Amino acid sequence: MKILYFSPHPNLNLASPSGPGTHMREIIAAFREQGHEVRVCIMGGEHLYGNSRVVYSNSVGWRKTLRKLLPAILWQTLKDFFLLLNDRKAAATLASQVALHQPDLIYERGFYMMTAGAKISRKTGIPLILEMNAPYPEEKVELEGRSFLIPLARRKEKQQIEAAKLVVVVSSGLKDYYSGRVPDSASKILVAPNAINPGNFQEDKRGRDELMNHLQLNYRDITIGFVGSIFPYHGVDRLLNAFAEICSDRPERSLKLLMVGDGEILPELKKRAGELRISGKVIFTGNVAYSAVHEYISCMDICVLANSKWYCSPIKIFEYGALGKAVVSINTKAVRDVMNDNETGLLIDTTQGLKSALLRLIDDPALRNKLADNWKSQVLKNHTWKARAEEILYHPALNR
Repeated sequence: MKILYFSPHPNLNLASPSGPGTHMREIIAAFREQGHEVRVCIMGGEHLYGNSRVVYSNSVGWRKTLRKLLPAILWQTLKDFFLLLNDRKAAATLASQVALHQPDLIYERGFYMMTAGAKISRKTGIPLILEMNAPYPEEKVELEGRSFLIPLARRKEKQQIEAAKLVVVVSSGLKDYYSGRVPDSASKILVAPNAINPGNFQEDKRGRDELMNHLQLNYRDITIGFVGSIFPYHGVDRLLNAFAEICSDRPERSLKLLMVGDGEILPELKKRAGELRISGKVIFTGNVAYSAVHEYISCMDICVLANSKWYCSPIKIFEYGALGKAVVSINTKAVRDVMNDNETGLLIDTTQGLKSALLRLIDDPALRNKLADNWKSQVLKNHTWKARAEEILYHPALNR
């Protein structure tokens, strides 16, 4: 089968070392592994497995100046207008790629305001698989602010869903969101949570020993860990506070907190650790290359996802599982799509729940091992990119 992988996002490139870039590379690789021919059309830039053709969108100085001068809603409206112009360019580019490669289907990583894939699919009759990773108009308002074009964005979102032969979403919450906005679409919406490539998460005991020595950890420690961006919405402040209380409750235990990543509140967290008098027990690594993340996870005994958005499928819980770690996670619908409380992880709703769950795992090594083994088995069986690619390409909606 000939697949044309399309991303209309003007700033999202395939070369990104983590996050969306990783997702794009892995699903493309999984399609190819199944024997399909995959061409790519990525508006934000391409980096094709050793062929260094990378295109980046640079911010323009006059836009920064204009942002300071305009009211917030006008600035966001102007940004949306530029996206509409980008969408026209994306449609023209996609049309030329379709004419060149004659694909059997188009696989699009959907984005806010972008209907190029829907337009070209309808024009050519080539089936469209549409991957949607967020409720984009709502996310836009929450993260950036309101725009006068939000009503138009909602209409375009509906057009995207209606045009697709199959819609791929990462959580059942997103399926509910889209099926509620587009009547009779539920049967063509596939819930396909994020996944991992097991080959990227092989434990290296020697490498782990060297890193533990570098981090001044030892095997007598019980190390609680987090990997990700150090932003407020990830709940890392809650994790730090809960850890401080646990250290007070279990003074006889050798406990460490390993926080891997960087972000806007990292300086604040370091200051808070000092105020709580736990600086000697907390290790802040700062930014770490994505290729090294598995080494840091290997040094942890208990891994935490303290918070997540309702629609997100947090890839870190699968990374934790692939390396055989016990997981404490926020209890969202997306997490419940893949994890069962007390079977493959401990799911929590509050900061107090986080503390209680961590204490259970600190005090009960057997439970820690059971959850870790169960979750690892689930991840390696059901949550690989190979499994995702098979779910997508063999979905009944594509044969209707």
